[in-house]
Amino acid sequence: LAEARYGLADCDIDVVSLLKMKVHNGYLRIPKDVTLRSYLGVDPLPNHGGFSLKITYRKPDEKMADVVIPENTRKADVNLELKTAKTSVGPFEKEENKFN
Repeated sequence: LAEARYGLADCDIDVVSLLKMKVHNGYLRIPKDVTLRSYLGVDPLPNHGGFSLKITYRKPDEKMADVVIPENTRKADVNLELKTAKTSVGPFEKEENKFN
């Protein structure tokens, strides 16, 4: 994950570290039936709505991608496949818990 901002265009917060903790096996999954506010556990501007989550990430093919996810109008789960860092451990490769 290169960048992740949550909120309104003129009032947002950095949530990249929160999202990195939610990556499992190279995927970030955001269920459609959970608000972003609940998923992230933060509210950038209490008593306001219309927030969105903008994520910039590196895909497995090394290309960068941007996605904007609205707070409440998702019709499907969001599943992002991220490029993961690999390290060599003897004859085996191991995925690290580091994401670009």
